[in-house]
Amino acid sequence: MCRAPGFAANELAKRINDCKPDVILTASCGLENKTKIIPYKPALDEAIEIATYKPRKVLVLQRPQCEASMLPGRDEDWRAYVAQHGVDTAPVSVPATHPLYILYTSGTTGSPKGVVRDTGSITALKMTMSMIYGHKADDVFWSASDLGLVHPRTLRGWAG
Repeated sequence: MCRAPGFAANELAKRINDCKPDVILTASCGLENKTKIIPYKPALDEAIEIATYKPRKVLVLQRPQCEASMLPGRDEDWRAYVAQHGVDTAPVSVPATHPLYILYTSGTTGSPKGVVRDTGSITALKMTMSMIYGHKADDVFWSASDLGLVHPRTLRGWAG
């Protein structure tokens, strides 16, 4: 069985059932240590098959290291989708309480619990990193607490 990093298909299925996404964005694979290729799509396909909730669409960024098979009618290539539909990247004002993403617990105590992070938390993170820690673009920061759960790439270029 192919396994996504950190999630077996059945664990991913639990999260799909919980948050009920209309669209899932994924990549065909990930890379560990720049050399080990980890196919993501087979685990996602298995998770969707197991899940009771079925997403309407899966957008896949095909990486050259491992091209994923696509399920007609559900899956679309990210680059082809963007070329056909375009992507509106203009900023949109939303309240600070507007949902941004769901962060799931490990599920070691039973079912994983989803914590909804709002856009205000990212604003607070940006301000904390630049004003309190003096974080600047291209600085590296590591934390074993909640802050460490925010992907480091989201911090790059955000330093004021």
